[in-house]
Amino acid sequence: MQSQIDTLQSYQHQILIANPSLDNSWFEKAVIYIAEDNEQQTTGLVLNKPHEFQIKNLLDYFNFKPSAPSDYLAARPELNDYVRLGGPADKEHGFILHRHDNEWPNSIALDDGLILSTSEAFLKAIAENEAEHPYLVFLGVSSWHPGQLTEEIQRNSWLTCPYDPAIVFDVPFEDHWQLALASLGIDPAFLSSEAGHA
Repeated sequence: MQSQIDTLQSYQHQILIANPSLDNSWFEKAVIYIAEDNEQQTTGLVLNKPHEFQIKNLLDYFNFKPSAPSDYLAARPELNDYVRLGGPADKEHGFILHRHDNEWPNSIALDDGLILSTSEAFLKAIAENEAEHPYLVFLGVSSWHPGQLTEEIQRNSWLTCPYDPAIVFDVPFEDHWQLALASLGIDPAFLSSEAGHA
């Protein structure tokens, strides 16, 4: 009965926290926002793996020139933020998670006012200082086949916790895993690979 209930559970708009059982894998200490979970697939974005690119490098790559004085980086430190490795799949594709009401092309509305965009128009808006914070820029995505994530959670690969905008948007890379665990009242020092989902 429990497995039937878990199969029907949706993890959309939740946060995954990697258990120590995933140490020495691509997802070691990963914190992932689950954007979609449906009958076709589950899609998530790793929040705490920095890419070698900063946002300013990505703008240069797409030839989007910031419309600002030459010292724009001093006035816009957010362009020094690192792009994030959203996952091991589709690493050549960009994704932007944000909370804007604007209608952007190639975008889907998520819960709690979040929007996931794959549009270069949003990158152009960043360059032109027309995209307000918060936003996170990713290359790559994490994906699971139907039922795969449930099986991994049952194997104690992941903890789950409710969406928290502070965890998604406000936590530094190096503190993400520890603070996500702290939101569940868990001290990483006492976490074992036997933990299950909350």
